[in-house]
Order: sequence, then structure tokens, then C-alpha cells
Amino acid sequence: MARHRVGNTYLSDDEKSEHDDTMWAGKVFIVGALIGGCVVHELIKPLAFAKWGIFISVIVGALVLGSIFSTFRNAIAFCLRSLLYVAVIGLLGFLIWKIL
Repeated sequence: MARHRVGNTYLSDDEKSEHDDTMWAGKVFIVGALIGGCVVHELIKPLAFAKWGIFISVIVGALVLGSIFSTFRNAIAFCLRSLLYVAVIGLLGFLIWKIL
């Protein structure tokens, strides 16, 4: 059983896996919150609501989309990995096509 050093503590394999998953969830939440806040702001801005209404709408939209992204973090990771694999295979296919 391996021990992994994270900061000032040592973690087992399971604890390290949980730590990595939590870190990934936080990053995905931040990306989702930024996207959600920007989208809600662009949708609400033309309606000319009061500033506090726009502010609350942006915060709620950011929290909702960030939570959704965080919940589906494993599916998002799978899609990103698949996209990377397809891009690498496409690049290799393109290079082979050019050589032939």
C-alpha cells in the first residue's frame, strides 16, 4: 500500500483518489460557475432589471450550473478524454494522409 504526500499529510491510495476527485470537482465547479454566470448575465442584461436583481440572478445561475457541472464531473472527464483521443487519432490520420 503506497503512501502519498499531499501538503503536510500522508494519504493512502483511497484517500489520494478521493482528494484528487475533490480537487477535480472544485475546478469543474469554478468553470461551470463562470459559464453559468456569464450566460445568465447576457440573458438578463437586456431586460433592464434592477442591479440587485441582476446580481442575484447571476449568483444563482452560477451556483446552479457549477453544481450541475460538479455533479457530472466524471462524465465531463470522460468526454474531455474522448475528445483528446479523437484529436490525437485525427492528427495521426491527417499526417498519414499527407505522407501518402
